[in-house]
Amino acid sequence: MKNYKQKFLVAVLTVMTMVGVADASIAKNPAYAQSVDTKALASSQKLLKAVDDVHKVETVEEKEAAAKEAMAKLKAAREAAAKKAAEEAKAAKAKAKALAASYKETYRRNGTSFYKYVAPETSGNVEGTSTYKAVQRAASYRGGRLTRSAGTKVGPNGKETYYNLNMGRVVSVMKAKGYKGSYWVRSDGVKMFGNYIILASNHNVRPRGTIYETSLGLGIVCDTGSFAAGNPRMTDIAVAW
Repeated sequence: MKNYKQKFLVAVLTVMTMVGVADASIAKNPAYAQSVDTKALASSQKLLKAVDDVHKVETVEEKEAAAKEAMAKLKAAREAAAKKAAEEAKAAKAKAKALAASYKETYRRNGTSFYKYVAPETSGNVEGTSTYKAVQRAASYRGGRLTRSAGTKVGPNGKETYYNLNMGRVVSVMKAKGYKGSYWVRSDGVKMFGNYIILASNHNVRPRGTIYETSLGLGIVCDTGSFAAGNPRMTDIAVAW
């Protein structure tokens, strides 16, 4: 930029000097006047080129400045977006952690810890939802499981057995009582209502709608049976085995 400005100033001074000399000498020497005119024209052309060069340099510099400004804005926007995404991820993680903690909240009654009811996300593929997985992870029992071959199992809340009957009436009763959910069968053959295993138990000890741990996961009391009178702390688990 400095070199172009110097050329520009030199060209201006040259033209001014030639014009001054021409004014002083034209009357005495017409041929000299013509020579000065020719040189002045050449210098004028140099002057115009110098002006044009200066303009181009300024334009390039302006473009570079604009480009730098645009890059700075883009960088700032990207940083802001990354910061926002990080904050949203942190908030989502905190929310999920708080929600998971709330799923684990229990109260004790008749020697059993009961969990709060959580409605399912969908009436379709409940087993694949994040809510179902979080709800079932709230259970702390990690021991052996009730199996078809074993028939019975002492689980986290006493003796467990299994039964396989039509659940239509049981599910209708639960819905009539305001519980949101639908009947489905889990991939391991356990019968479910919403996020929970369908359980039969003594309603005086474990009332309908209460949720507690079994060896197969968290279940909800939806049913009872003749066994309940003689085995008030026993759990019968609905399965499709």
